[in-house]
Amino acid sequence: MKRGGVFLCLFCVLFAGSFFTVTSYAVEGSVFTVSRLVICENVVDREPVEIINTVASGIQEVSCFLEATDIVADTMVNFVWIHEGTIRNEVTLPVKMGPRWRTYVSKKLGTWTGNWTVELRDANGSMIDSVAFVVE
Repeated sequence: MKRGGVFLCLFCVLFAGSFFTVTSYAVEGSVFTVSRLVICENVVDREPVEIINTVASGIQEVSCFLEATDIVADTMVNFVWIHEGTIRNEVTLPVKMGPRWRTYVSKKLGTWTGNWTVELRDANGSMIDSVAFVVE
């Protein structure tokens, strides 16, 4: 009985070590999948409203909406708002472990017309994804 128990414990340790190694690799490489990253006029009931690529001159504020899926660990993401190559704003928000997480951040555009990009960056500053839009 002792011999079988030792073998079973050894098997569990080896199996668990392999399992945790794979999980650890997934956390370091890709904590989640970006299902949607869009610019929109508004967010209602945690869903983007009026997804846009071009912002009409009368619109004063837009939102960048993120839907993350297959999240293997709690993490933080940075939404970096870039206008014509210059960072105008940076907002850090949490993304929690689970099958799906939705979040968004809004930006007042003021009089800044032209090309905009919102970069989604991880906690280390590496870009995960981006979305571009133009303000007329």
